[in-house]
Amino acid sequence: MICVRCQQPIQDGEDYESHIPHVATGAAPTVYLHIGPCKRVPSQTYPSRAPKRR
Repeated sequence: MICVRCQQPIQDGEDYESHIPHVATGAAPTVYLHIGPCKRVPSQTYPSRAPKRR
């Protein structure tokens, strides 16, 4: 299952809740989210620029 807040998988043993959103048409999918704050996703980092050669 994937948490709809943080887009990360819900691991075995983690607490989660499920909701069925109200939609105007069609079948509503069941969505899952972590209970409590989601774990922060680490930001993408890039290597620093190499020093200029002299």
